[in-house]
Amino acid sequence: MLDLGNYDLAAAFRLDGCPLCRVLSEGEIRAMDAFIEESLQLAEPQRVFCDHGGFCRDHAWLFHRRAALAVTGLPVARMYEALLRRDIGRLERLESDLASGIRRRDAPKSMLGRAPCPLCDRGAERSRAKVRGLIAALEESRLRDVYLESDGLCMEHLDVVGAQALVTSQEVASFLIRDLRRRLHALEERLVAYERSLDYRSAKDRTARDADAWTDVVRSYVGDPFAIVDG
Repeated sequence: MLDLGNYDLAAAFRLDGCPLCRVLSEGEIRAMDAFIEESLQLAEPQRVFCDHGGFCRDHAWLFHRRAALAVTGLPVARMYEALLRRDIGRLERLESDLASGIRRRDAPKSMLGRAPCPLCDRGAERSRAKVRGLIAALEESRLRDVYLESDGLCMEHLDVVGAQALVTSQEVASFLIRDLRRRLHALEERLVAYERSLDYRSAKDRTARDADAWTDVVRSYVGDPFAIVDG
């Protein structure tokens, strides 16, 4: 049964694109905005940020964009000032060790002691929860009907959801397999029609839908970045 925490998934079925891409992107934006707000009031966000060596590339630029939308670079400046000091201190210790002739037996995983991006870690936990929620949603026949009319999951997310469904819900797994085969056959037909229409003799038969096939097949496999959510 669909719980209150996953109604965003059911709502996303009625919108364009992969519903899981959408809700995870929206959650990422909310998490970053909360981080920015807390970073101006609490010490803990800065400690976590420095302990991990900052964010990954994608989340660092998300941090920058969301701060810019709030019309202040202060959270970014404060966080990276603290990180710079942490890294300078680590480099000084490394230089001291080298000057003292201390040698390591094994190469460290990170010279600067960087750990996985904290927002990536939180996102992975949320993704696992949303996968379970999506399977629960698709156990309801009315939501399966809505899903059939939607753009469906991108292949990346469907692969994960399907793998979990194979273990926890045979009914949902069977539904996803049948629906995916239908969607893939339809995409294949569109790609064939698109390629055929590139021949000048068939150009007049090209439809707008077939002309977009080469874009839609990429979207079907990797989803959308949903940059509009970041506005």
